[in-house]
Amino acid sequence: MALTNSVADIITLIRGLVKDQIKNDGQEVFEYSSDTKFTLCESFIDASSINVFKNTILMDEDDWQFNADTNQVEIDIITSGETLNPDDIILITFNYYKKYSDAEIEGYLYSSLSYFAQHNYAKIFTIINDYVVSINNISPECKEIYFIAIVASILIDPQNIEINTPEFKLTANRSESDQEQIGRAFMQFKKFTGTITFDTLDHLYKDIQ
Repeated sequence: MALTNSVADIITLIRGLVKDQIKNDGQEVFEYSSDTKFTLCESFIDASSINVFKNTILMDEDDWQFNADTNQVEIDIITSGETLNPDDIILITFNYYKKYSDAEIEGYLYSSLSYFAQHNYAKIFTIINDYVVSINNISPECKEIYFIAIVASILIDPQNIEINTPEFKLTANRSESDQEQIGRAFMQFKKFTGTITFDTLDHLYKDIQ
């Protein structure tokens, strides 16, 4: 998968840097009594991955809905015409993240863009229609996308970020603030900018999947 300037792709890249890749072992089992709402224990659920089974039979997606605010699956059978009966076993499987929601990471991504102006970078970036672009609507280069993800990752977890590639090395310094680490990162970025290739970054992107 080639790295693009979409917010979704950059969030995936950031998750790799902060070691919060998706986990696919989410599973909850409930015995139905009367309440049709079932609360999932993990906080950061990938809603698109949810499957609901009634007594081992996969339920139609129209028969339930997921409320991300309450972290609950609510069953409202409207398609099959069946009903829930006491002692029915409800199995819910899902993918999830352990540390951060997409909304949290996107917030840090927005914040990271302001640092390019603060450090007198030639381009100023913003987000338009879920894509990171420069203010004159030119897509950032691959190396810039990767560095945007690095800055966001430092903001998220400055004490644990560690990057070690032939072109860029950054190890968390617990005596430095996130601002100091970002400044150090920009110094490195300005040294190697123009030397890293699209192929190299595509390889890095694949490595963190």
